[in-house]
Amino acid sequence: MMPVTHMNCPYCVEADGNFKVMSKGKGGVWYKCDRCGHIVMPENKLFECPCLKCFELLPPDPKQVKPRPH
Repeated sequence: MMPVTHMNCPYCVEADGNFKVMSKGKGGVWYKCDRCGHIVMPENKLFECPCLKCFELLPPDPKQVKPRPH
């Protein structure tokens, strides 16, 4: 497997139409988008990004959903 040299944010697009390049964190283990806060850890398949955009993509927790009144 080739080492990761850079990551692009899947949410943020630059004026030229390309996805924004993410900043490399210490040790090159993680990358963060300076615009939306999206975080990627390419080597950690269990990591779940805590950014708002990823949170909004999660399905609702059935325990948290209140029944609609009739």
